[in-house]
Amino acid sequence: MRLRHLEVFHAVMISGTLSAAARLLNMTQPAVTQAIHSMELQLGYSLFQRIKGRLSPTPEAQALAVEVETLHGQLETVRHLALNLRHTGHERLRVLAAPALAMELVPPAMQTLLQVHPRAQVTVKTGYSSQILAGLALRKADIGLVYQIPQEHPLIRQESIGSGELVCVVPRGHPLADKPVLELAMLSGQTVFVPERQHPLGRMLATRCADHGVDVSGHMEVEQSHVAVQLAVAALGLAVVDALTAGSADRGRVRVLPLTVSLRYQVCVAFSENSAHPHLAFRFARAAQKALADRAAPVE
Repeated sequence: MRLRHLEVFHAVMISGTLSAAARLLNMTQPAVTQAIHSMELQLGYSLFQRIKGRLSPTPEAQALAVEVETLHGQLETVRHLALNLRHTGHERLRVLAAPALAMELVPPAMQTLLQVHPRAQVTVKTGYSSQILAGLALRKADIGLVYQIPQEHPLIRQESIGSGELVCVVPRGHPLADKPVLELAMLSGQTVFVPERQHPLGRMLATRCADHGVDVSGHMEVEQSHVAVQLAVAALGLAVVDALTAGSADRGRVRVLPLTVSLRYQVCVAFSENSAHPHLAFRFARAAQKALADRAAPVE
């Protein structure tokens, strides 16, 4: 089976008709028909059937399409890399970041990077730290911004660029708002918006609460820490978030208070050993490190 056959098959699957696939690939319709027929002969089964005049993929074609879509994405990555290598001043950096880090660190880091590399193409996607490391291992990105997790991979390295503490965002007027510092036990029986347990910070908080016998029945898991902050701003409860995210809180409506129990985390950059432009990833890492140092939110 030739790669061209898979390309034609993918075009037919996404366009729905032979004629549309031909236009997409700049081929004639008979050439597309011949490629599909040749592919079916080699496989030994049909890929498409005509039902009421319309082309319909068989179950085998639908199963095959999942893997072909993955292959197509990988080919697009190769094409982009080939173009970047031709245009020496035109570089590409793919960033994966935890949502809170993407919100707080990526904009200033990208601004710094583009001052030195104005033609760089930077793409940003978000996900959990474990998903980011997996994406780097699969070469879906060149650098990641993550909360450090104990996950080793021979092709991935994590480098700390700073640390912080979990803090509590308390609405002004709340009975705990006048406290200078909060004990973890004070979160018992309270409505508290916390990171999900699959998040490194959520796991750390849940473990400490269990160790201190804190009643977490009123704790509500929130995927995005910035959403947790806004829920606290709306006086719907407390929010335990990283200090970086707490910096976005409206201090006129909430206080940001420290906890007596240390809940320290590390922010890391994760590198793929196979990055197409490692120097660009390195410069982005240094820019993110500076942004983190600049934006650490002091507690009250």
